[in-house]
Amino acid sequence: MNDLQLSKGNETILIVDDEHMVRNMLVFYLKDFGYQIMTAEDGEEAVNIFKQHVDTIKAVLMDVAMPDKDGITAYGEMKEINPDANIILISGNPNSRSLLEKTPHIPFIPKPFSPYDIANKIRISIDGTA
Repeated sequence: MNDLQLSKGNETILIVDDEHMVRNMLVFYLKDFGYQIMTAEDGEEAVNIFKQHVDTIKAVLMDVAMPDKDGITAYGEMKEINPDANIILISGNPNSRSLLEKTPHIPFIPKPFSPYDIANKIRISIDGTA
């Protein structure tokens, strides 16, 4: 099996990003890797969806900088609901990036990223091989 096949899955992923284009791009990428997708536009909506589907959602891919409730706050609330939740934060904002790079316990992918980078990080997070 090659690296591309190893990044595939069929689990449910929650994608959270306030930018419509980014959210749609991630949906397209991850569906192509076989994942089932749920989406949210901000941290508040994401936490509500996560509460309702905590047993179904196997990973969350969430932007840091969003209106209403940012990704770091939503991350903390989701971890209170399920301490074992697989949550990966993404950001292109230099301030967020520098903060997260100093916090190695929070999985993080800087923007821009490739579809393979995202799928690989999700697969590692779900499988617990990180």
